[in-house]
Amino acid sequence: MRKDEIDALKADLAQLKQEFASANAERRTKLRSRIDQLQERIDQQKKRAQESLQAFQARGATKRELLKKNASAVGQALKELAKTPLT
Repeated sequence: MRKDEIDALKADLAQLKQEFASANAERRTKLRSRIDQLQERIDQQKKRAQESLQAFQARGATKRELLKKNASAVGQALKELAKTPLT
């Protein structure tokens, strides 16, 4: 879920909380359940987004390290090649 979807859920949650404040006892029970469900969905989406970001950052770090190693290996190969006499 994207940020705009999470924002929509938060707006729904705020609306339900407003309804909850003015509702009778029976309606409050139903609203409390719905509020809890929405809050759980928001928390899950935030967790998923955080995990996705961390995975993306880990892949980026791995790629950077691989590129550094490859660049180093290429540099060493070029130095060795430069030392080789031309025939």
